[in-house]
Amino acid sequence: MVSGHQPYLQISNVSKSYGDFWALRNVSLSLPKDEFVCFLGPSGCGKTTLLRIIAGLETQTSGRIVQAGEDVSELPPSHRDFGIVFQSYALFPNLTVRDNVAYGLESQRMRRAQIDSKVGELLELVGLTHSHNKYPAQLSGGMQQRVALARALALSPGLLLLDEPLSALDARVRAHLRTEIRKLHSRLGITTIMVTHDQEEALTMADRIVVMNEGQIEQVGTPQEVYANPATPFVANFVGTSNRILATVAAQNKVDWANGKFALECDLPLGAAPGKPVSLAIRPEHIKLRVNDAQSNTLQVNVQSIEFLGSYCRVSLGMPEADLPLVADWSTETVRNLSLACGSSLSVHIPSERIQVFEGHV
Repeated sequence: MVSGHQPYLQISNVSKSYGDFWALRNVSLSLPKDEFVCFLGPSGCGKTTLLRIIAGLETQTSGRIVQAGEDVSELPPSHRDFGIVFQSYALFPNLTVRDNVAYGLESQRMRRAQIDSKVGELLELVGLTHSHNKYPAQLSGGMQQRVALARALALSPGLLLLDEPLSALDARVRAHLRTEIRKLHSRLGITTIMVTHDQEEALTMADRIVVMNEGQIEQVGTPQEVYANPATPFVANFVGTSNRILATVAAQNKVDWANGKFALECDLPLGAAPGKPVSLAIRPEHIKLRVNDAQSNTLQVNVQSIEFLGSYCRVSLGMPEADLPLVADWSTETVRNLSLACGSSLSVHIPSERIQVFEGHV
């Protein structure tokens, strides 16, 4: 048993190479019991490889995996305590919903009455009580994924692994299942790891996000931490949308940009002395329409384009002093009330506390 002070899953210095290519490089991570964690990153970043190593479906080149106090690094998948749901569902097409869910229970030679009771509970849990006699081909993609989820939970595993389980579904079904999976996790309290390249999934579902890039972990934090305080330029770019701006250090808390000095509230990177280049990251929603002439950090801009996105508009703003436009997100009502159109001139304000600074021109 794992104590309240020990992590439920401990990944220590895990690396994986395929010849000269390193898919993972010295990855270390601790997961407490009952947490919902998302491995987030672009294709090829190593997130699925890490998930498969945790499951024993891949063998690490080096490093250790400890689950519930037991070193499982060399154990085959059949001797590890997990359930897994794949992107492709991997249901048996010749078996009914009931038999797909019961498959693992029957392999353990449970009594028929116990199996029927357990399957009934699981199908009720995933909302498929009346579909037990149907075959996978008779179900929608969303229903098939629910069956796969019920099958993964059948043996009451200590760890649930989800390998991009929603990527093959349409947007409406995906959004609905996100909510359902999160509710299911809250109800069961099972430690869950989900692999995804979809930042919206990670932000809405995870207790913590592990952002990965090129076989390494860039940042671990809550959705709010990762979004509001990205640790690296990659995280600032990959999670959400950011304006990336090249600037020069002017003083301890000021940078030169667009023919003006901009105040900062964050600390400058180590070694960022006056005259050194830095990269600024500013979220589109943090660019404010200027209302007070006394405010610092203001810019004169003109509207280059307006993209209507329903409740808000993404507005491209040009500046004579800058080659790249700024992108701002303003409510559709604001854009309409101000009669903003291409060519409109206006002042905008960038709050000093909303500017992130990274070393160099990256």
